[in-house]
Amino acid sequence: MCIGKEIQKVANLLQEGVKQYGGQVDEHDLKDDISLDMVLPNCKYEACVLYNLNHNGSNFVPLLLKIYDSLKTTATVVLVNEGDKDLLPDLMPLLEEAKLQNANSIELISNHSLVVAKKLQMWV
Repeated sequence: MCIGKEIQKVANLLQEGVKQYGGQVDEHDLKDDISLDMVLPNCKYEACVLYNLNHNGSNFVPLLLKIYDSLKTTATVVLVNEGDKDLLPDLMPLLEEAKLQNANSIELISNHSLVVAKKLQMWV
């Protein structure tokens, strides 16, 4: 699942990669601020990519909690934002509040901050 602003470009790239394995990428484009009106099925997704979201907004943690419920027992959440600033220190308390564990910052894409966290339900 992909959620974010201008998410089509990310979702299309992921869809090409998972198509050969019979996978599917669902996308939820957020035009402005984070909205909580989307309906997400329980325990469906193995991963979620969040792209260019404002983690300082009041709906960020509630969105993460909503995503948490839509993820399978062990799943990955990837947060990608444009810019060189490492967002891990800012995101750590928010991810912990949303029950996401083992957060790491990865330098993979130039001019982007990439943080990976896990839903590890058996650890919570």
